[in-house]
Amino acid sequence: MSDDGTEASTPFVLVTIAERLVACRKARGWTQQDLADRSGVHRVSILKAEAGRIDLRATSLQRLATALGVDVGDLFPRLPSLDEAADRGRRGHATPTASGGAAT
Repeated sequence: MSDDGTEASTPFVLVTIAERLVACRKARGWTQQDLADRSGVHRVSILKAEAGRIDLRATSLQRLATALGVDVGDLFPRLPSLDEAADRGRRGHATPTASGGAAT
């Protein structure tokens, strides 16, 4: 809980987006204002997004990703694809052994 008694937990996805926005921006040597100028997203929105305090609209995320030269999906946590999840389900969550067989 925060000092004011409200829940202080930030959703994992917002934390991941925040961390990746900061990393991409800093890798280019840009300030928040540089990113705002290049993306058309207001600097205060970038500030709040990088702090994990706001959930940006999809259009804003796309504009930021485009300005940063990354795919918008690169800003999100890596989750298994539907194909990967279905494959694990078919295998019954079996773990391969060193001999190539499935452990039980």
